[in-house]
Amino acid sequence: MFIRRTTTNSKKTKKVYYTYRLVEGVRVGSAVKQTTLLNLGSHFDIAQADWALLATRIEALLHGQADLQLQPVAQDVEAMAQRCAAQLIARTPAPDAALSSSADHQGIDRFQEVDIDSIEMVRPRSVGVEHAALSAIRASGLEDKLTALGMNRPQIAAAVGNIVGRMAHPGSELSTHAWLGVSSFSVQ
Repeated sequence: MFIRRTTTNSKKTKKVYYTYRLVEGVRVGSAVKQTTLLNLGSHFDIAQADWALLATRIEALLHGQADLQLQPVAQDVEAMAQRCAAQLIARTPAPDAALSSSADHQGIDRFQEVDIDSIEMVRPRSVGVEHAALSAIRASGLEDKLTALGMNRPQIAAAVGNIVGRMAHPGSELSTHAWLGVSSFSVQ
């Protein structure tokens, strides 16, 4: 998997611009064919020096591999890798999708037995703890009290985020900051 920059000429304006694509090389017989997995657009802003790292990180996320990088991955690279991996996972059809659609037409029973002990969650998200914590904060009127103390809206959001982070994922200040960075928590 790698990132390719493609030159495109606009027929109307005669301008040259570049588009970026996530490409995978697949061996078919004795030839290697390159397939575009994802169009990254013309406003792709990751530095060219980080392209290989980005492609490696996307591949690791797709295959569920733990991050064994010795060098830390920049936040913009990690965010782009997460976004691309999520798009690729969403595009991938379920393994039994073709079978289930043909089974529907043939009237075959659609029920399957599932071994509960073998279920594996991919990128799980939680909302229960965060919702309960935010409800408790709002019920206690903490946000109004912080406003009365002179805090502005971003400061209140940061304080509430830290409180919810400590309740949902107890740890150090650094781990709370990391948890807030990857969770989809927002105060409205």
